[in-house]
Amino acid sequence: MIMKHSDLLHLAIQSYHRHTVLIGELEVLIHHTPCGKHVVFAVRGSETGDAFRQGSGWKDWLRDIRILPFKNKHMIRAHSGFYKGAKELQESIGILLSERSCGKNVWLTGHSLGAAVSLAWGKILIDEGFSVGGWAGFGCPNLLYGAAQELVFPFPCVAYKNGNDIVASVPRGVFKRYGLPANTEYISIGEQGKRPNIYDHSYALYEIGLDTYEKQFGEGIFDGKVLSSDPCSHKA
Repeated sequence: MIMKHSDLLHLAIQSYHRHTVLIGELEVLIHHTPCGKHVVFAVRGSETGDAFRQGSGWKDWLRDIRILPFKNKHMIRAHSGFYKGAKELQESIGILLSERSCGKNVWLTGHSLGAAVSLAWGKILIDEGFSVGGWAGFGCPNLLYGAAQELVFPFPCVAYKNGNDIVASVPRGVFKRYGLPANTEYISIGEQGKRPNIYDHSYALYEIGLDTYEKQFGEGIFDGKVLSSDPCSHKA
């Protein structure tokens, strides 16, 4: 089984425009791979611009700023807003997974808030007995607090950062002890050397940056060798 990071980014971007499931303000795009043995969940990121003014984008930002660490059994202490969002998804979609996706590998992705919530959800899914093939996040805010950053999540984790995207470095200030799992592979794409900024957080720039990066260094993939030997090429 090969899952391309570029395909996961494509689905993460598509989640801003369409969704399969709506849980509160959390929108999730569900995509089944052609072989039928794998399912991808792309969680939408925070809405901005017209989408913010016309929809529930303000609720996304309320979730973003709930940065106090929340003690839990899955990842010790985590960003309250992101963790509780992941729990909401598990309580609603976990039943669907149990009934319709038994035995399937789950792949997770998202941009911005969607990246952080999907990462937290991946750990909960593992703890609930599901198989997670991997997670690729784009512009992912920090999730784990303090010693929780030493946790190794039992699936591949890849975090892309475009340019000097400031969102990929928050929470900051007094909450600078936040981070991602210890086994996270960090990949920098796009133009480097600029000051931290919000402009680099654009998913369109992530798409350009990843395309340029892969032309130079080759495609980013999850090969699934550890979790699955079933050949299944995937194209979003």
